[in-house]
Formats: sequence, structure tokens, C-alpha cells
Amino acid sequence: MAINGNSIISANIDKLRNSLNNLSRDFQNNSSPVRMLAKPGKSLSDITVFKRDLIDDAFELVGTVSSSDYHQDSAYIIYKGLKVFFNPKMQTDFNESMRGKAVLFKMGYSFKGAIALNNTIKEPNIESTENTYSTKSIHVGERLRCRYKKTVKGGINIINLIDFQNEEGVVYTSDMPKGHQFPKDNNPFVMTVKQNNKVSLKLEGKIKKYWKMQLK
Repeated sequence: MAINGNSIISANIDKLRNSLNNLSRDFQNNSSPVRMLAKPGKSLSDITVFKRDLIDDAFELVGTVSSSDYHQDSAYIIYKGLKVFFNPKMQTDFNESMRGKAVLFKMGYSFKGAIALNNTIKEPNIESTENTYSTKSIHVGERLRCRYKKTVKGGINIINLIDFQNEEGVVYTSDMPKGHQFPKDNNPFVMTVKQNNKVSLKLEGKIKKYWKMQLK
């Protein structure tokens, strides 16, 4: 096909189109980071150009390693519903026992999508990573780090919210899968906030407000 009667232009456009298609194909399969999340992610300015010597300054997140979508060189962390790709072979502190568990990681962005930056995945250390954030950031659907406290009368499980000082959540045993057991030895896990406002409950003779949580 000629463009304005000029077949040379048409040939050049076809050549350029093929070159762009080949380049985009390479980009789509390229998991090298070009950007990284440097702050909590409340605005686009929190995403900065990736620099290897600034990985320590990247913002640390908590997600759950997918136990089903897992291969030796391809796996995913689920963070707020987002699938974050990582290569287990490129994570020095990661091992297969962490599948299905909560992990800390730092997130980057490649042409392939969201990725966990190399050598940033690790198990949460409650003593060293227990930060305190404003409860204003707690909202329905938010996935939070938790640890089991105890079960009281009525089948109500009390959960500590690790990153929020003196904040606790509750989940009813009847709302959990049959036979579900919380991690032992105070190991952290992730739960989802079920509603925006706390509920007042009288447990063990005391009235207190709790966040309603769910296993999602």
C-alpha cells in the first residue's frame, strides 16, 4: 500500500511498526525495575526512579506469598489484591516454607508489572518491625499484620493489630473456615478489615471497641 502515492514511506512505516512491536514484546517480558515505591504510595510522587543504591530507602510493605501460583523461578506476593511478581532464586532470605505466609518486601515496577525488588523479601520480625501508624489509615479492605491473642466466650477471637498501638480486632470462629487454626508462637499473619468503624463489645466484663476482621 502506498501513502500519498509514496511506497517508500509506506515501507518505512511498516519497518518502524515491526521494530516497535519487537521492542514492546521485550518490554513486556522484562522484569527489571525501572521505578520503585519510596513512600507509602498516597500519590504518584511516592514512586521514584529505581536506583540500586537507594533500595534501602524504598518503602517496606506487607503482603502474602501465594501458595498456589508458585514455581521455582516465578512466584507472586498478594498485596491488597495486587499480584506482585518475584523470582524466588533472587531472594536470599526467602524459602519455600514462607509460601502462604505474610512477608515484608519492597516493591518496584517493571514493564512486566509490579515486582518485589531483589533480596528484599523477608519474614516479619515483630520485635524489630512493630511500627505505630495512625488509625486513620485503617479502612475496609485494608490488609493488616496481625497476631492471635486469645479466644473468649462466644467463639470470639481477639487479634492484635501489630502496627497500631493498643488496637485490637475481632473475628468470630463461625465466620472462619471450619478447622482453621491461627499460627502458633506469635507468628504474624495477615487479615482484612471488614468495616470502616469499630464496634463496641463487652468481653470478659469490659466494654471496648474493636475492628471487625476477616480472613481474606
